Amino acid sequence: MSDEMNGAKQPKSKTLGHLPVAKLAEVKEWKAFMEKAELAKKANDAHEKAKDAMRAMFRKTLKLAADADIEFSKTGDKITVTEILERKTTRSQAKDLSEMF
Repeated sequence: MSDEMNGAKQPKSKTLGHLPVAKLAEVKEWKAFMEKAELAKKANDAHEKAKDAMRAMFRKTLKLAADADIEFSKTGDKITVTEILERKTTRSQAKDLSEMF
């Protein structure tokens, strides 16, 4: 009987191993990756600040409470502004195992 037929799922990924970051310090691809990652982080931070400023502007313009949960999206030539009344519940957090060691 195949694994699919008995309900067992094939793994989607497999950890191949770990290595210290210091081992990659002189690898040119690692250096290029780290430069791009830092630029992406700065761009993401700027993007989040701009989004927060837009949310504040929408709250003020629409006369909503300062703590109103606002989201907006651009579709074509329209901006859709949504007030989130109830957030979806999140998955339960994994148990902290650090005290076991």
